[in-house]
Amino acid sequence: MLVMPVMFVITIPQPKHGVDVNLPGTGPGSAKIRDQNHISIDAAGAIRRNGATMIACPGIDGYRDLI
Repeated sequence: MLVMPVMFVITIPQPKHGVDVNLPGTGPGSAKIRDQNHISIDAAGAIRRNGATMIACPGIDGYRDLI
């Protein structure tokens, strides 16, 4: 049963043509750099973004309410 599919794959001709596709793109170095964010969680459980406290949760139990 496996012989016929294997023979078909072996005897199939390789593609000899290609299709030119002109995709819109940006040149090197023209990409705009976005602002970066730094997110951290300290030992007390406070979540900070770029140094500003976003959420202050006491321990892991406080995070269960966020989900």
